[in-house]
Amino acid sequence: MSSDISQALDACLSSDNNLRDQAFQWLEAAQRADLPNFMLALASELRNTERPIISRQQAGIQLKNCLVSKDDTVREQKSAAWCNFDPNVRNNIKMLAFQSLGTEQQGNASTPQVISAIATIEIPKGMWPDVMSQLVQAMQQPGATDALREAILDTIGYICEGTDPDFLEKDANDLLTVVIQCMRPAEASTRIRKAATTALLNSLEFCRLNFENESHRNVIMQTVCEATQCPDSSVKVAALECLVRIMSLYYQHMKTYMGALFSITMEAMMSADEKVALQGIEFWSNVCDEEYDLAMDEPVPGQPPERVSQHYCKGAVPHIVPILNQLLTKQEEEDDEEDWNLSKAASVCLTLIALCAEDDVLQFVVPFVRENVSNPQWQFRDAAVLAFGSVLEGPSGEAIVGIIETALAHIMTMMQDPSPVVKDTVAWLLGRIVDLFPQCVLNAVYFQPLIECLMAGLDMEPRVSTNCCWAVHALAENAHEHALNESDSDVLQTYPLSGNFERILTKLFQVTVRDDAGECNLRCAAYEALIALLQNNARDCYPMVLKAATEIINRLETSLGLQVEGREQMTQYTEMQASLCALLQAVLRQLERNDVMAVSDIVMTILLRMFNSESGSQHNVLEDALMAVSALIEALKEHFGKYMQAIQPYLLAALKNTAEYQVCFVAVGVVGDVCRSLGVQCLPFCDDIMAALMRALGEPSLDRSVKPHILSAFGDVAMAIGPHYKKYLAMSLTVLQQAAGRAAEMTDADDFDQVDHMNALREGILEAFTGILHALKGDGEIPSNDVSEIVPSVGGIVQFINFITRDMSLSESNVRSSLGLLGDLCSIFKQQMGSQVTDFADVLVARGMSGKEDPTRVTAKWAQKQIRLARGR
Repeated sequence: MSSDISQALDACLSSDNNLRDQAFQWLEAAQRADLPNFMLALASELRNTERPIISRQQAGIQLKNCLVSKDDTVREQKSAAWCNFDPNVRNNIKMLAFQSLGTEQQGNASTPQVISAIATIEIPKGMWPDVMSQLVQAMQQPGATDALREAILDTIGYICEGTDPDFLEKDANDLLTVVIQCMRPAEASTRIRKAATTALLNSLEFCRLNFENESHRNVIMQTVCEATQCPDSSVKVAALECLVRIMSLYYQHMKTYMGALFSITMEAMMSADEKVALQGIEFWSNVCDEEYDLAMDEPVPGQPPERVSQHYCKGAVPHIVPILNQLLTKQEEEDDEEDWNLSKAASVCLTLIALCAEDDVLQFVVPFVRENVSNPQWQFRDAAVLAFGSVLEGPSGEAIVGIIETALAHIMTMMQDPSPVVKDTVAWLLGRIVDLFPQCVLNAVYFQPLIECLMAGLDMEPRVSTNCCWAVHALAENAHEHALNESDSDVLQTYPLSGNFERILTKLFQVTVRDDAGECNLRCAAYEALIALLQNNARDCYPMVLKAATEIINRLETSLGLQVEGREQMTQYTEMQASLCALLQAVLRQLERNDVMAVSDIVMTILLRMFNSESGSQHNVLEDALMAVSALIEALKEHFGKYMQAIQPYLLAALKNTAEYQVCFVAVGVVGDVCRSLGVQCLPFCDDIMAALMRALGEPSLDRSVKPHILSAFGDVAMAIGPHYKKYLAMSLTVLQQAAGRAAEMTDADDFDQVDHMNALREGILEAFTGILHALKGDGEIPSNDVSEIVPSVGGIVQFINFITRDMSLSESNVRSSLGLLGDLCSIFKQQMGSQVTDFADVLVARGMSGKEDPTRVTAKWAQKQIRLARGR
């Protein structure tokens, strides 16, 4: 294979497209035919110093790609395949890769990525426990070249970046010794200092014990601070990145060093080198992030806090804010909106400072705004508007509202500024004001001028119009909420936007079909603003809502006949259809039952045609179309039954689409809607639906966030068909008992993802058990004999509730559902439950009684009564 693979690798670099395509096809076929020997041949090619360097690097890239993937499922498959290789093959590949270190061109080496790809698979499995010590030894061997040392440092950095820190803590001391030594000013090679500093950046997370040791911490901080003074920009930037990360990870240990860090970062922020200045800004953004989080943390009664804010941000405000104000001016008209620059970074930092320093920030921002809002240079006018918008959130209402009201008239005139950049920022600022301080615009003085200002803005450049759409979105929501707060009824007869509702609606529909609506996310922003208007209106707007429904239906029908060519057109087409489906959902939920019934046939026909079309296979269209079906089900209730035969094949296909889990998730929601709306009418379709739910539940690759909802859907089906659910009882209870076994495990309170997932899983199980119990009990006051079929499972259900009651991370919703299920069991089985509702039930009731939400406390009182009756009290 060796000579063939050499030819293929050379051909991959050919300028001849056909030759290059044939080479990649050959490599793919060779990989499929014999992966172990294919990878061994690639490793030999990488090691062969007589081969052209570019071919060797191509071999390294191909070798790495055999081991890694951005897709989690594919990555797991590649990892499993590697672990199943003959150990001799694995060891030979690793040996060849190690021997290749330092033999490639510096700065473009692929070997470090190959070794790190192998290491990140093997280290967690204990298959290569000494890889770090091997790298350190190779680094320290006499005669190690600069190329070898740089390659080893790169490898260490990649491994640290890709491996769970818990697996690397044991190597921290040895790694730090080597890395710190290479970072010091005595190191002659700038490239090695840069590689060492990057390696430190990637290893900081597992250096916890070293940062808790004062002498170790001092050495690390001194070395990093020295590196920030390196004349080479790349080293300086990497060192500042280290300081940013250190502040996030080890804030509680930084008090001793803040004097030096203050000087270093202030100097960095004023640097002419943009990359350096950005890291100086990022440092203070991170300080603010940490201190804001600390301010938001609720103290645990009786326990001293683990970390206490040192209020570095408040102390630094007089020094930092003037610099940030000047950095806001550092932009040019041709700057790409997507690019991160000094002006954007300074704005974010100023926003975070305002959250921490609150009113204290205004004395350093408001004078800058007043001095520059009419400056002849557009950069300074834009900076003034941007500064003002950045500090709206944080200061007290008393401090900021008066300033807003004084400035608002002038701000609106700035929508006519000759600079598109300034107009864009003004539109953003108006959106911020509407969102955060709606009381400043929902009044007779400013409301209509604001409407006119935004309407004019919707005809301006795409970047300006996009922000005007956002402002309209916020205005619709806040005007509706304001009217509800002022009204004695939940049904509004009119609201502030009523007089302008039709013209705004019409204008937004026009914006969605502008020739330039594809720029700056304008079309999407206009559709979202339309949705907000359709969801937030009053009775006197209903005729316009009906017109909007007709417009949406017509546009969807027209879209199905459009001819689309090429990938770019297809992307725009599917985005348009998805947005129209989202609009359809919104309008269907606003229409009265009779009006929905009048259009339901045409709507259903359109949706079925969409499911059958090429765009209907695109997950974004499919999701929104399914959610439109949900809206139709909710509106029609039992009248949706006539469409079930037609929609079922597409619903089942979506339930089977576990690869695109969002589609599957929405389909599970549709199942719930069908069950709640149709009741026993859905019985003929339940065999297929339950089979599809079971299949999805057993699919290992399905995202775990969907499975709790599938379990909950069991309860929906049971509630819909009542005693007919008995045919699914055995398989449902088996699955639920297995899930309950996993969900009864204690959660790590610090692992928020685990806590959220476990609480969702528990909720799904509790809802399923509750639905099944009610289905078997029947509707009568005396429980049906069918309920006896669940008796063998009652002990397991009670034990599950007992176990999860001990978890202090249990959500209030879980507590409420547990109480409801336990109360139902006691209500149905009465004194048979007496011996099972032990002390845990009292603990659960107590948690419910102290719940924050009224429904929880009400459920707790009811459950307490049922428990007492079961105990014979």
